[in-house]
Amino acid sequence: GSFKAETFESLFAFRLNCKYDFKNIVTAAEFFYDGVLECENFYSFNVIEMEGVNAEKIYIYPSSASKLEIATGTNINISTTRGLDRVFKSLPKSLSNAYYTRLKLLPVSIMTLISIEGDNINIDHVKADRVSGLNVKIGDLCVIDRVEYKGNIEVSEKAIINEVIKL
Repeated sequence: GSFKAETFESLFAFRLNCKYDFKNIVTAAEFFYDGVLECENFYSFNVIEMEGVNAEKIYIYPSSASKLEIATGTNINISTTRGLDRVFKSLPKSLSNAYYTRLKLLPVSIMTLISIEGDNINIDHVKADRVSGLNVKIGDLCVIDRVEYKGNIEVSEKAIINEVIKL
């Protein structure tokens, strides 16, 4: 089968295992997908399990229970700060923005990825082998093996980075 929608909103644990065409994906519960998930805007407030996500705008609440190898996009935000930005607030959704403001989030933990690649990257509570971007902000409790950047870089005193390379 196949799904098509402007916004796919998942409020309960869900495994997507079919062809889909979603512009926006919002997950408030556990979300599973086999392969690399592609859409324009991806917002996850709970555990995710997939090979990768490729989107213009990515927000992921970090969780050690999540299994994600690669995040690729234009604007990537993996952070304990809620991603309720202008884009999120303008998305067509079945639940109000107030619901997501009050949503009880998981306990803070460190999320592990292999690679994060994008133009604008803002992360905290992340362990990754490689982070590569134009403008990169490495926040608290990040452990990164290699950071590559072209434009600007900002690193928290509470982050550990093995190697920083200006491209």
